[in-house]
Amino acid sequence: MGQVATLRALDAAIVSAFANAGMADAATYTPAGGVAVTCTVLVDRAAQYFGDVGEVVGRRIVVSLFLAEVPSPARGGVVTLADGGEQFRLSELDLLDDSISRWVVTHV
Repeated sequence: MGQVATLRALDAAIVSAFANAGMADAATYTPAGGVAVTCTVLVDRAAQYFGDVGEVVGRRIVVSLFLAEVPSPARGGVVTLADGGEQFRLSELDLLDDSISRWVVTHV
């Protein structure tokens, strides 16, 4: 198994454990004008971001999507949480690696 497959398998195991502990959410991701896909997401409602000299300048909501479930998330896509129907629109890409795409989001 290569590095990307290993990383994705590790992240899948971690998010599964988080979901079983109530720390991850079942959701759907719908790209702009596309078809919804089922996925599991991590929602951080108080992610800090930092200014030029390292001070915390604010907080924002970020949603992490797993590329094994959502291969090509894009700005404008909507994540809908299965529990309660809360919706987030992908606004700004915050992090991208071989397994996770993390987005700054806004409420829909």
